[in-house]
Amino acid sequence: MKIRTKIFIFSLLASLSMAVSFSVLARMIIHSVIFQKIEESVRLELIGLIEETRPYFSANNEQNFLETFQEIMARDQLFYVAAINPLGRVIAHTNVGEKGKVYPGFDVTTENKKVPVFEKNISQKQATMLGRMAVWSTPPSKSEEFFFSLEGKGNKPVLLGHIQLAKDINGPLEMVSKISQRVFIFVGIFSMLTFGVLLVILGRILKPIPLLVEATEKICSGSFGDSIPIDTHDELAALANSFNRMSRSLSETTVSKNLLSLIIDNLLDIVIVTTPDYKIELCNHMACFLLGYSDTDLIGKPVSLLFEENSAVFSQSHEENLNKFGLIMNIEESVMTKNGKKIPSQVAIVRLDDPLKINQGTIFIVRDMREINRLNSQIIQVEKLAALGELGAGFAHEFNTPLTVILGYLEIIKRRVDKDNPIQNFLTTAIEETNHCADLIKEFLFYAQPNEKDFSLRFQKVDVKQTINTALRLVGHEINVNNIRVDLDFQFPCPCVQGDPIQVLQLFMNIINNAIQALDNGGQISISAKKLFNQDMQEPRLEFRVMDTGIGISRENIKRVFDPFFTTKRPGKGAGLGLSIVMRIITNHKGKIRIESEPNRGTAIIGELLIWDETMRRTA
Repeated sequence: MKIRTKIFIFSLLASLSMAVSFSVLARMIIHSVIFQKIEESVRLELIGLIEETRPYFSANNEQNFLETFQEIMARDQLFYVAAINPLGRVIAHTNVGEKGKVYPGFDVTTENKKVPVFEKNISQKQATMLGRMAVWSTPPSKSEEFFFSLEGKGNKPVLLGHIQLAKDINGPLEMVSKISQRVFIFVGIFSMLTFGVLLVILGRILKPIPLLVEATEKICSGSFGDSIPIDTHDELAALANSFNRMSRSLSETTVSKNLLSLIIDNLLDIVIVTTPDYKIELCNHMACFLLGYSDTDLIGKPVSLLFEENSAVFSQSHEENLNKFGLIMNIEESVMTKNGKKIPSQVAIVRLDDPLKINQGTIFIVRDMREINRLNSQIIQVEKLAALGELGAGFAHEFNTPLTVILGYLEIIKRRVDKDNPIQNFLTTAIEETNHCADLIKEFLFYAQPNEKDFSLRFQKVDVKQTINTALRLVGHEINVNNIRVDLDFQFPCPCVQGDPIQVLQLFMNIINNAIQALDNGGQISISAKKLFNQDMQEPRLEFRVMDTGIGISRENIKRVFDPFFTTKRPGKGAGLGLSIVMRIITNHKGKIRIESEPNRGTAIIGELLIWDETMRRTA
């Protein structure tokens, strides 16, 4: 139970107890005072009656008694009046039926000294005050003690009888009840005001306590530096000020738990903290992200859940090294995701020991090696390509020599053959293909030794429509074999672009080849070219589109399709260089390119090249 609740209950009970106590005490006092007044009134009436009726006792005159009684009853609102002889027999009574009755309890030796006797008789119908007083032959003129000290002497007074009356006290009782109700209301209001004041005072006095509790819980959770506002000058304020100094000191000298949690959650590696028996106690955000679990799924579970059965992580040798050195690094092992997928990883294990060398738990740090392995593979490919580039220079020189000889003989034969001879067509094709081989060797050197200073781009007017048709003719065999339909849509007239003819041809060949490889079981390739109309462009551009109805590319892979060696094709279907070459050619020609694709809905490659301007010839 909170201290404020205890204060509230205590204050409420105290106020109620005070209200009840004061009300009862006030009622008792009022009751006592009023009945003292009533008893005094009855006593005076008894004395008056005794003085008037003393002679009637000697004469035993009932009529005189009744006349006197009737007069006094009418005046003083009495219930009844009776005259009783010393033995208790009724001599006269305002209620005639009571005459002659003997009232019990009259003992001459004791009753004579009870002067007067009062008795309250309260019932549901009537409330009366009964008063009875002895009537002596000689009225006592002094105190009761002096009067009865005459007993045994010659002038002893003689007891004549008693006067008894009953006074109606319903009115005084009602007055007591009303006064008590008013007192109770007043005391209740006063108690509630006291209760409210007490709550305010106690709340102000104890205000620092819940603040201290809240601040202490924050410190326990690792949040330091919070202070408690105090506007009092008592002992609790001194305690709060001491707490504030401690909190500031901790914030200056201790790294908060929140900061540590923030650091751990933002690490790019998986961090898992376990108990000494390898039950997961804490995991960071990366663990949940990579493995597909929520933190509630992992907390309390054995860490072996994340590794394969009989994993080397828990081998006897690693356990011995961990106990001996407290650290194991570079364990090559796979971690298991929630859906059973393996992630190649590198694991480090750190044993957590307290200053007494008692094990408090273990930290598992797991690094995802997929990207690192991919980069390592790329490095190997780059190294292979560098070696191939070194061999390519010598190979190009050796290969260009026989090509030059072949080309020369073909030119001689073509000149000696009649123009009308059908062989002329074959010779023309052979010469073009031989030149194409020479250009391919030059392209190979360009990509194997990608230094623009070693290779000059020959920018000139390039007919895009003709270049695309040439590229389609060169890959025509693949198109026919795969039963692919090609649709062409060129603006008329189709603008020419400025660029290197060989590279522009290689650009479209690579894009078309990529589309063919995406269509394993037939399909359609659509190629279009048109001039862009945009007033914001500083130079006119031609837009080309190559669209296929193939398998498409996932959203996460679109960003990587232009990376060297990135491919989603099966082994033997490509090394992942085609689109990276396309990007490089587009960059050299100051063009633009982008890809639009969805899985199973095909791919569109949209590019832009500068349109040829007759007034501007550019070489690089």
